[in-house]
Amino acid sequence: MEVGSSHRENLGTTLDRLLIDLERRVIDECSPGSRLPAEGDLAIQYNVSRITVREALKVLAGRDLVDLGAGRRAVVKAPSASTLAQYLDVAIRRDSSASLELNEIRSALEVQSATLAAKHIDDESRASLAEAIDEMSRAADAFKRGGQEVDYHHADIMFHERLAVASKNQMLSLVLISFEEALRSTFTESFRGHLLLGKPIDQGLALHRRVFEKVSEGDTRGAAAAMRETLRDSNRNIRAAYRLPQRSD
Repeated sequence: MEVGSSHRENLGTTLDRLLIDLERRVIDECSPGSRLPAEGDLAIQYNVSRITVREALKVLAGRDLVDLGAGRRAVVKAPSASTLAQYLDVAIRRDSSASLELNEIRSALEVQSATLAAKHIDDESRASLAEAIDEMSRAADAFKRGGQEVDYHHADIMFHERLAVASKNQMLSLVLISFEEALRSTFTESFRGHLLLGKPIDQGLALHRRVFEKVSEGDTRGAAAAMRETLRDSNRNIRAAYRLPQRSD
């Protein structure tokens, strides 16, 4: 029993060391799209078994650092928002009141996103945001005629993602886009509270349109103020959905 336990410990230690080396190699030395050496070559380079290499690559794939395909070498992936997105989605699904906490995070990041988007606005970003606002408007009109609520949420998320891209800040965009799945739950609760408060769907659309107008004009202060009001409205809606007392902003 002691020999078996020692053997498992050695295997674990070897795998841990290989993971540290491979992760450092992937992040520091490899560009997205490049391929790692074959499993056999890696085993020789690191003086470990092919099984250990295979297990290490599976862990790196789970961390979204490499892509594994049958019969080919591991491919280094570009930074992705999927890992954080999965965590946030699980957190919201386990505790729906976490929507309020997510909104608190958004309050800082989305205001910064709107400010930077206004600062760096160009024709391409302006057209992309206009398309998202038009989609929100069509979805709102369709909802009033008995259409699907989810279409409005989809357009809403599209607008916030495109605003993040328009900020021209890659890291900010990556974080905000990772909110997508979690935001679907948050927007559902916000929309429910919106209706409970007796507010028309056009009111929420008008707030988003105001953000777009200020960003489009390059008005950084106006864009920040418009986004703050949009998020305050969302927070009030979520509190109404959970029947929590409203707070003075």
